[in-house]
Amino acid sequence: MATKTKAKRSSAAQAKQTEGPPPPPPAEISGQDFKRAALCTNNSPQRWALNYIELSSLGLAATNGRLLCFLNAPGWSYQCYLEPRSLKNVPNDAKLTVNGAVQFVSSQQTVLAVPHENPDQVTFPKWQSVLPEACNLQPIATVDITLLRKLIAALQRGPESSITIYAKPDDCLSPVMLVNEAGDLGLVMPVMQDQGREPLCHFPTTVYQALRLDTKTLPPVFIPKTPKAMPVPPANGPAPTSFGGNGGGSLLG
Repeated sequence: MATKTKAKRSSAAQAKQTEGPPPPPPAEISGQDFKRAALCTNNSPQRWALNYIELSSLGLAATNGRLLCFLNAPGWSYQCYLEPRSLKNVPNDAKLTVNGAVQFVSSQQTVLAVPHENPDQVTFPKWQSVLPEACNLQPIATVDITLLRKLIAALQRGPESSITIYAKPDDCLSPVMLVNEAGDLGLVMPVMQDQGREPLCHFPTTVYQALRLDTKTLPPVFIPKTPKAMPVPPANGPAPTSFGGNGGGSLLG
């Protein structure tokens, strides 16, 4: 009998070992996250499939047919679609919870349920198919979003304005130039690592891995390791600016 008991205990211990650690909890998603994604939806009644925000095991996806955003928040096994208008009364700090129904729990523990559609009710675009292959991509600059937003607002002459982005192909830390259709130009400095003069690069590695896509991009084009010598200004001429290959700091040195 003792042998049988020992065998049972041994098999139970082995089964517990093979189970492995429990999966991590789903990433936290707030009402503000949904409202950020809603900026990329389409309000046109003719594009009803693009009026939704997709919640999936990867996170939140939204598109209007010309632009697409994806907010990385893995771990949600429930797939459904929500209309932005149903989220207007959801507090920004309320946290998503899904248990048969889609609900948000506020900091005051108030529960707000919102309507949703299931995958068989919505023909949402397969946004995964338009992701560019990582092997064809190369980081050219990392810029501060707040600075970029201000610069674009300064260059926007009208609702139909467009900008062209210019960057030095062999120097990640040179100023990035934005030019609108009228020839107005703006410059923004890239962000660099806290230590050293290396460009700060980001890539959605976890998303590509979850979709079983290659995550290896082309090597970033780093800046020269030795700074370029500043030109000697002419007599009574203006002082030279630091728009050369040094980059990564202030536009004017």
